[in-house]
Amino acid sequence: MAIIAHFGHGKSILTDLLVYKAGFIISQKAHEMLFNRLQTETVLRLAIAEHVKPILFINKMDRALLELKLEQEHLFQTCRRIVENVNGIISTYGNNTSPMGDLQVDPTKGIVGFGAGLHRWAFTLNQFAEIYASKFKTVVGKIIKRLWVDHFFSPTEKKWSKTDGEGGISLLKLAMQQWLPASDVFLTMIAIHLPSPVVAQKYRAEFIYEVMCPQDDEACLAIKECNPNAPLMVYISKMIPTLHRGRFFAFGRVFSGIVKSNQSVRIMGPNYVLGRKEDLYVKNIHRINLMMGRYIEPIEDVPCENICCLVGVDQYLTKTSAITTYENAYNLRAMKLSVTSVVRVVVEPRNPDDLPKLVEDLEEDYACISIKVSDSMVSYRETVSEESEIMCVSKSPNKHNRIYLKARPMPDDIDKDEITSRREFKARAHYLNEKYDYDINEARLQYENEIKYSCIVVFQWATKESVLAEENIRGVRFDIHHIILNSDAIHRGCGQIIPTARHAIYASMLTAKPRLFEPVYLYEVECPEVALGSIYGLLNCRRGYVFEDHQVAETSIFILRAYLTNNESFGGQAFPQYIFDHWTIINQDPFDDSTEVRQIINDI
Repeated sequence: MAIIAHFGHGKSILTDLLVYKAGFIISQKAHEMLFNRLQTETVLRLAIAEHVKPILFINKMDRALLELKLEQEHLFQTCRRIVENVNGIISTYGNNTSPMGDLQVDPTKGIVGFGAGLHRWAFTLNQFAEIYASKFKTVVGKIIKRLWVDHFFSPTEKKWSKTDGEGGISLLKLAMQQWLPASDVFLTMIAIHLPSPVVAQKYRAEFIYEVMCPQDDEACLAIKECNPNAPLMVYISKMIPTLHRGRFFAFGRVFSGIVKSNQSVRIMGPNYVLGRKEDLYVKNIHRINLMMGRYIEPIEDVPCENICCLVGVDQYLTKTSAITTYENAYNLRAMKLSVTSVVRVVVEPRNPDDLPKLVEDLEEDYACISIKVSDSMVSYRETVSEESEIMCVSKSPNKHNRIYLKARPMPDDIDKDEITSRREFKARAHYLNEKYDYDINEARLQYENEIKYSCIVVFQWATKESVLAEENIRGVRFDIHHIILNSDAIHRGCGQIIPTARHAIYASMLTAKPRLFEPVYLYEVECPEVALGSIYGLLNCRRGYVFEDHQVAETSIFILRAYLTNNESFGGQAFPQYIFDHWTIINQDPFDDSTEVRQIINDI
């Protein structure tokens, strides 16, 4: 179980979502009036997509009570607003038919905890309901409903009312820690409201295991059943540095079987494909460690449903991988990271003789050399706005082969997750045929198999370095209309096909009205009412626009949500929250020297 207390660890959160047994805890700060919706929404959306169930913990109650001295009603309304905002996000991305059941967090059901993580005390409404129910000789259900509504209890009159009564007293750190220990609250919330691995893996197996595997695959069934007697399946989510320089613990989760010391296993990297030897290693696990906070305890074996650290396999891993004892096992599904790299810099040593040292040591440690860092550079994407005006024909260097090609825009359903690799092949083809009139038989031509490898190589090369600014290609479909190949195999090899296909791809792009995509950030800005006009004016000057604004209840603070292009986001002294949101097309002719997009291409 993991507590998401800081949303800056985006990449780590994504990979750990596959390791969490059944769910995770969202931590929100009670002393802050403003709800960090942008980052909370990002993590919740990813968790729901990975079928990881959330519960809520409202942290730093000590600051709200002792330092800020918030009024009782003020603090209650803040906590209630946090719960409502979290439930609003869950309603947006959740599904009532999900096998996880109802995902809404409800304090009256004990799914929301309150406390101070630093001081190690916490509570749920159930604990106070049991105390008052025992005191007043009534049932817990009646008491707990009054604890989360606008009702107040008067100790002098010993009755509930709808008006505020006497104030309470301050509770000290030690008293709260002894009376309401946080460990008991977390353990109760996890045990009661989150499913066990045996239950969770039944519906998570199809999201954990590779999509293309058959339904009766032995490893897939073992993960669903959480079977300790089945073949071993372990997912490694991260590498943790050890005290020895250059060595790491392989931290991961055991989904099925039992992992043992000195056990021979198959290490499958992210590029492994069943039936091939690429990215596959057969090695022994030297030792197994159990991480207990800051302590590491050696252990002989670990059964499924648990997490552990493996020693001796780190040199064969880069980041994430799967470990198994089943020879016919498919790979575990790699995480699709939501982090999109849209800004880059160039780093070079001031002394050219230090280049090898920079390359070897920069990622591991500071190289202790003087370096130069370039200005930030924005990444763009190249696309087309319509189908190629003419049929593009490219001849091979020996003039014996020809490729006829056209380019056209591709629908954005893939970005919207309306078309995914998890979808059944025939259903996906039928969807494209019905909505976009794609011919189902176009991708089933057998005579092209002879040059298939060459076409894949040139497609990856051309789409990585396109024709306008050597940027990646995005949202373009290339249609091969006809191919003429020489009857002699020696005249239609890779050396003839690769340059021919590359020229055809570039020509089809240039004849289809090419355009540039630029990245757009989603910004969330908090400001007082008097600053609204200045922020609106600044965003308009930088090609941004506000699409949502609202006032925080009982404050003079406004929250603005806006779109701003990445190229215009540099500079300024404010600290807004922002994430990459989408790509937008720059609808200008790149061949016109007077346009802004032409200047961008020249700068690149």
